[in-house]
Amino acid sequence: MKMFSKMQMGNSNTDDTFCCLSSTSTETTPCDFPLLQLPRKPEIFHGREAVSLQLKNSLLQDEGTRIAILGTGGIGKTTIAAIMLHDVDIEAKFGTRRIFIRCEAMTSADGIISGLAAALDITADNRSDLLRSVVQYLRETKAPILLVLDNFETPWDSADQDAVEETLGHLDTVEHLSFVVTMRGTKRPGCVKWSQPALTSLDPVGLLAARMIYLENGGQDGEGLDHLLRFLDGLPLAIVLLAYHGQNCSPTELSLAYEAERTELLNRGRRTRLTSLEVSISFTLNSQTMEEEPNALEALRLLSLLPDGVEIEELPGVFPNLARRGSAIRTLQDTALLSRYGSRYKVLAPIREYIQAAQEPAGPLLLDVRSYYFAIPVDQLNGWFQNPQDFDLVQRITQVYGNIRTIMIHALSRSELSHHLFSALKSLSLVAQMSIYSADCLQLLDAAVASAQGLPAFKGELHSMWKLKSIVHQIRHEREAAAVADAAIAALEEAAGGESETELQVMSSGLSTQPKDTYSLAKWHRNKGNLGAAIRLYTEARHAYEQNDDKYWVAWCCQDLGHTYGAAGQLVESYEMHLRARTNFLAIGRTVNASACLLAMARAQMDGRDFVKAISLFLDSISAFASLGLDYWAAHSQLGCAICYYEMNMCDQAESKLIPAQAQYEKMKDCTAVATCRKYRARCHCQLGRHHEEQVTLRDAIDYCTRNGLHELAAELRDDRALCEELLVVGSVPSDHASEDVL
Repeated sequence: MKMFSKMQMGNSNTDDTFCCLSSTSTETTPCDFPLLQLPRKPEIFHGREAVSLQLKNSLLQDEGTRIAILGTGGIGKTTIAAIMLHDVDIEAKFGTRRIFIRCEAMTSADGIISGLAAALDITADNRSDLLRSVVQYLRETKAPILLVLDNFETPWDSADQDAVEETLGHLDTVEHLSFVVTMRGTKRPGCVKWSQPALTSLDPVGLLAARMIYLENGGQDGEGLDHLLRFLDGLPLAIVLLAYHGQNCSPTELSLAYEAERTELLNRGRRTRLTSLEVSISFTLNSQTMEEEPNALEALRLLSLLPDGVEIEELPGVFPNLARRGSAIRTLQDTALLSRYGSRYKVLAPIREYIQAAQEPAGPLLLDVRSYYFAIPVDQLNGWFQNPQDFDLVQRITQVYGNIRTIMIHALSRSELSHHLFSALKSLSLVAQMSIYSADCLQLLDAAVASAQGLPAFKGELHSMWKLKSIVHQIRHEREAAAVADAAIAALEEAAGGESETELQVMSSGLSTQPKDTYSLAKWHRNKGNLGAAIRLYTEARHAYEQNDDKYWVAWCCQDLGHTYGAAGQLVESYEMHLRARTNFLAIGRTVNASACLLAMARAQMDGRDFVKAISLFLDSISAFASLGLDYWAAHSQLGCAICYYEMNMCDQAESKLIPAQAQYEKMKDCTAVATCRKYRARCHCQLGRHHEEQVTLRDAIDYCTRNGLHELAAELRDDRALCEELLVVGSVPSDHASEDVL
């Protein structure tokens, strides 16, 4: 089936827009309707097969059917009705007695009656006579009739609502009349016995259907198309409009344009509800239902900041001071501006984007929302410190991470800073290091640094942000780590107050009186590249903590020693220290930290080229991280395991680990890791003699590196491609690629 025709963008040529169903005669009798006009059958229709089948089966029943097709603007209600009108079985049953009335210009019951009378070529002296004549005419027709009232929300959601429902009630008395109304919203009019089971409100289309709609409407295919379509949350009108602009640019180029312009890009030609998403949304915002509940718009402004949606039970906490909260939420549901998925409310992405641009949230209610979401990472992290066995931490943060991030970005972009914001950002960053959001977290930290720069009240926070940036870069093995660490030290020197001043004094003097001071000094030397001094000081701190039987700090000292030994190339010592750290972490119930040590032990064995032991440890760490829901670290383990398999010429096993690792890194937006996975997948193809597949993989990988600024890696891949092209010519067996420490 096909869905959402290109012509639905408002062609004004009547001959093109409508098709005629009668053949010759224009005389009207109860069994032979006048020449009727129907909307042309859409040529593109995807993703609504189940709904279309349910609608068709209901209409093919003997008795008259009453159905409402409901949903938000641009979801495809009219398209489904048009598809149904042209179905061969529907045409066989109703023949020429298929009536389609456009109601978008009608604001009263009189408009509906007049429109229906005009279609049937019926006249009368006054309204009551005209209604009576129309109903009588329909009753006297000795065959089934199908009536579609399109955009019925316009006359129904008006001051004349009672009369409109009364008119529907009169039509409901015609037994062999089936009628379908398409309406924005989620509620059906009264005075009608609606057929059961009723159609549920239309949901957005899935990603596969969205791809088909986009491509068949002229949009270009290519890498990044799925990412582009996810911006639109499966809203068909938005997909069609974006495809119009996608005719002349790639999905990647269009993604950049959409991130800059947002819903301003979702239009074409003269702006109407069918050619502009913003106009379509504004029709609903200006409806009588919305005007009668002004708090609904205030709630919508706030909900536009919550891409993850909100649980019903959370509403009192998120909106504690919103007047008539229940009525406001119901109004948004009734108008289909707010969707419900189980126990969660959510606003579709294009609607959110438009509201943020046109109806920006502000005021005390916004502060309530910020307070609620800023408290979540702080409370969750504190709870985890008190109960390290509570592994639901990541899952709880993940469920609302998008909300927290969006609210933080909103506050930072407006320089509306607070200590509560920075405290929440610090906690969120620490959680992000255990999950899949390191790239997003870097964007947040960059925004925070830019906002706090030069503000005396936030000097301490500026140091913390630089320090967190350094940690994230180190975790991601990026070159920026060293430069950011230097910036963190500079910020620390500028702050020079409170705890930071003590740390600065210890670092500058080289003296230490407490294990904590020794530990801090060791970290400072390590960041400066003084690995020998760092090893000596970490060892001193470890011995001091061992004398105090402080397993927590013994574990941390051993872990940092393991990392420092590894940086110094002392792999045996690195492995031993991480093993000791793991033992201590397990003893105090720090399972997450113990799993991180397992990964470090695997890397030490891999760097020492004991690939068999490394693979065993990597597999254990994959299982450990997966059981904790730490997908970020599981991806690191999968990549390390894949490299070991590759080095042992077990390329099929390597690719089985590279594929899920790459998918996870793409989700994390970790470009370097994605490119590394692609590189090793190409090399696996090479080792297996699949040089054509290698060439395609290398081409895509080089393009990916170039677009993401990974120029050195792109150069390396070009060398691989040159070798591949030689092998394609001579058909020789490839030599092993040199391995490198990518982890």
